[in-house]
Amino acid sequence: MVKICLYGTVYNNADTVEESVKSVFDPSYKIIITDNYSTDGTYEHLEELRKDFNLTILRYKSSRGVGRQYSLNYCPENSMTAYFDMDVKYNKIFHDIVKYSAERGAKVITGMQGTLVAPKKEIIEKGGWNDLTVAEDIEFWYRVGFDYHIPLITMEKNLHRQSSYGARERRYSKGINYYYRWFMSVVDTIRGRGFTLEDAFSWYKKKYHVIVFLAYVIAKAKGMYRGTTIVELLEKMYIPDEFRNYEDYILVGVGLREINYKNRDIIKKFTEGFKSFLCDDNMTLFVKKEKVVEYYMKNLSKKLVKNCEKFTL
Repeated sequence: MVKICLYGTVYNNADTVEESVKSVFDPSYKIIITDNYSTDGTYEHLEELRKDFNLTILRYKSSRGVGRQYSLNYCPENSMTAYFDMDVKYNKIFHDIVKYSAERGAKVITGMQGTLVAPKKEIIEKGGWNDLTVAEDIEFWYRVGFDYHIPLITMEKNLHRQSSYGARERRYSKGINYYYRWFMSVVDTIRGRGFTLEDAFSWYKKKYHVIVFLAYVIAKAKGMYRGTTIVELLEKMYIPDEFRNYEDYILVGVGLREINYKNRDIIKKFTEGFKSFLCDDNMTLFVKKEKVVEYYMKNLSKKLVKNCEKFTL
């Protein structure tokens, strides 16, 4: 049987790591976590959990991408791997997809949180994770590649739901460091998605365009990558027969900016037969069952959502 290794990186999530670790734990898994020198007791809490949950705990000062790579390096050779976020509580479907991929040697992207399950050997051969803190995952998906995208909810709950992006990010940094982190997230978004300047201007509001231009200059100097698009995810969308009883968990989430960004007609084609809703966090939801929308509002959104309305592309 193929060894399964889950891995991740964490910074200042002391209040969520235990619930997250418990949700991904399986006695047959190897679990590797790199702490980015947290200042809120995250590392100490992980050390307390280490023996009971078969954890390998590392420390390394890094971006999210480099931290994930550092953890991946410690996964067993020839293992099937999947990364996870330590501000998310995962459900049974997460485990089912990981084990399904391991049994078949298939590279699979899960729905709603977008974990790529893939062999360690192949990830290393494709260059591993790049030094990005934002868009590191979609760049990673494109370069490593995937066989299909199973659009099922693998999260039970987002454990850090806040009123805004800013409120979420302030757990990582404050003051001038917060604004520097935000600016560098724009740089990483441009790099990870491989944006042209025109793309970047389309992605961000006009009032930010001077900042976006400066970020684009820095992104070009650092080097551009190429990220997976929502179109590529939709083209490889597939629900195996083994998961047909999970229809209540089918959810394709598309940011409103993705729809406005050259993709509207293609998205419409691939979501035919789905019901669509636009939520006040600017996320468009494509579902088979309307109750999934309510579940998203209560448990899954990163921002607190008060309203989702039916939406026509």
